[in-house]
Amino acid sequence: MDSIEKNKQYKENKKLEKSKTKTKEKIVKARTKKPIVSKSKPITRKTKTKVVKKKTSTKLRKSKLLKRAKQVVYARDKNICQHCWVSCSWSNRHASHVIPVSATWRLALYPLNMKVMCYHCHMNWWHKNPIEASERFKWKFPERIDELKRLQLSLPMWTITPTELDVIENMINEFEVLYWLA
Repeated sequence: MDSIEKNKQYKENKKLEKSKTKTKEKIVKARTKKPIVSKSKPITRKTKTKVVKKKTSTKLRKSKLLKRAKQVVYARDKNICQHCWVSCSWSNRHASHVIPVSATWRLALYPLNMKVMCYHCHMNWWHKNPIEASERFKWKFPERIDELKRLQLSLPMWTITPTELDVIENMINEFEVLYWLA
């Protein structure tokens, strides 16, 4: 029994020593740590739960253009689901992509690639029957599908240059003027 107690005491002492050295190391690191400023990495800010990266200017521009493109689509389709013809609003209204974003991110910003759908049709018809849905879209909007195929073949898949963002922004501006959103 005596050797068991000595062994327990020894282990407890080791744990205390380790914790003391770790806290000393942390204090020393905190005192000597200097902030590193790098131009290549985005600036981050720490919150209690996670580190949040600030968006770069191109990412911010893409997200703003996507929001504007959705507003154009809502105005163009007059907030009416293109499948069931029911009026949609707020959370029931989705801007669904004809050619999926996973196929090419570039077409995600084009209003030609979007249509208004209610939540039910978007989730339970468009995503569950993609072949039937694309056939119906081809039948209903043949000129739009031809233009989308041309764009898909002519554009590289993933990278978007600032000049192309300018072109997309000009196209969205034209649509906004056309649908009285400006």
